[in-house]
Amino acid sequence: MTGELSVGIIGSGPAAAGAAWELIEAGASVTVYEKDTTPGGLCNWGIPDFTLPEAVAARPWQQLTAAGVDLRCGTEIHPEDLDRLLGAHDAVIMAHGASVPLRLSVPGADLGGVTDATTFLQGAKAALAVGGDPDGFCATLGLAGEDTELAGRPPRVLVLGAGNTAMDVARTARRLGLAATCVDWLDERFALTRPDELEEARGEGVEVRFSRTLTALRGEAGRVTRAELARTTQARAGRRPT
Repeated sequence: MTGELSVGIIGSGPAAAGAAWELIEAGASVTVYEKDTTPGGLCNWGIPDFTLPEAVAARPWQQLTAAGVDLRCGTEIHPEDLDRLLGAHDAVIMAHGASVPLRLSVPGADLGGVTDATTFLQGAKAALAVGGDPDGFCATLGLAGEDTELAGRPPRVLVLGAGNTAMDVARTARRLGLAATCVDWLDERFALTRPDELEEARGEGVEVRFSRTLTALRGEAGRVTRAELARTTQARAGRRPT
């Protein structure tokens, strides 16, 4: 390749960084368009600092810009902009991430107080930053105020799953002063999270219950108040729990 190929990349998360590296090494000219003021995508705003420190998350883009990538932060690309980008580049890579979360398929999934991991982690990271407002963030989730206290205990969040993302959510909840319980339908022998991360989460006060699955959410006045769980069994790693 002679360097004549020009490629635009929309987004600056892990997929975008990987594509940029491959293209730069092949001799292409690469321009990255990122709507946020800081590159990194999910690595920047969706992974807690205790899992991925900001200095480490920033390193790939420091290296990429030094290698010649034209990084344009604060540039949001809309559908109507695609024709213009295709006119400016030989190819455009869509690496803007999965912005639509999966929805629960259980009764009560639409109750207030039910949220997805990405929304929670993004809001919590801002709330826990210097100058942030943890109490205000908890209030937006309905987790603040006298009505959330039960026998002097902190408000509790239920996290579905016990993989790496679930551990991030639960450990972040603990840093917000909340009690956190993870439930996962897998047997603990086949847990998807790393053993050291599971140990750290439990050491921070996260309760983890394996061989459980959510069957329904119940609420009052439009807000979730309790969860109904069922036990599961799993004979071996390759077999779906029942």
